[in-house]
Amino acid sequence: MGERLRDAMEGAWPSRVTFPFSCEPVGGPDCKLPSKARGAHHTALKKEINFYSFSKGCFRDYLLSKKSNIKVINIELQYVYGPSDARWKFIPYVISMLKKNSVEIELSSGLQKRDFIFISDVVNAFDIILKNVDLIKTGLTIPLGTGKAVSLKYLVLTLKKLAQNQSTQLKFGAVQNRDNEENVMLADTTILRD
Repeated sequence: MGERLRDAMEGAWPSRVTFPFSCEPVGGPDCKLPSKARGAHHTALKKEINFYSFSKGCFRDYLLSKKSNIKVINIELQYVYGPSDARWKFIPYVISMLKKNSVEIELSSGLQKRDFIFISDVVNAFDIILKNVDLIKTGLTIPLGTGKAVSLKYLVLTLKKLAQNQSTQLKFGAVQNRDNEENVMLADTTILRD
């Protein structure tokens, strides 16, 4: 299957290809990103985390191997959140459980830190990148996030407070952290400021 896909893609790419790499999947069937900002996406998670991150890493590596033939800009998204987010993603899931006054929410330690970026900020950044695509070197990685990391525990406690939920028990440590998961995922936004 992989070889057939590769063969089908040969010669099928436009002269310019832009696609986001992300910590969380974006651009699914319910995606609210404008079509010019959609495309294949990758996870910034290590390939060893799971099959999803492995397959996305292979796809990224394949596209980057073609950078002499096509324009590839690696936009490495951090955790995107906002309206119309997939219900299975972490933030919508926690909010839903808190709104329902669930008895408990089983969580990891919550010590992992993530860089959360709002969807409209991502769309604005894509717009700027696409308007300047000819100035960007092919194969360049552009980390996209706020440059600030927040612990998942702090995030969940804040969401609980905002939901004015006093009944749901937050069971930090009930779920084991994933093997090979990085404790801090943070965009180095230096390139965006330069």
